[in-house]
Amino acid sequence: MKDLFIEITLRNRECYVPSLVWIEFYYLTVREFGKEIAHIRLSSLKKTNIKEFSLNSEQYVRIGNIKVSHLFLSLVDATVIVAAQLLKGKIFTTDTPISKFKGIQTHKVEF
Repeated sequence: MKDLFIEITLRNRECYVPSLVWIEFYYLTVREFGKEIAHIRLSSLKKTNIKEFSLNSEQYVRIGNIKVSHLFLSLVDATVIVAAQLLKGKIFTTDTPISKFKGIQTHKVEF
């Protein structure tokens, strides 16, 4: 995760995150390290050049359809997949199920 953070911030890479991902990031960080660390990490990330990817009604339907047809995916995974499809981007993830989805590029990172 540290290497990815450096890549995004220092090398000025374009990075988009659906708002739902911020919630999951905070939740998982609280679970692993506590609220104080989670708040610091979330605040630090929000100060970078990471852009929030907004969703609309059409994308909600796409996300829902992916989730229905791929039960192994979480709602966050389905959301990230739609964002990657629309932006033609690569997904950096700590999760392995998302890499089973066909037609997207993924890169596994350690939490």
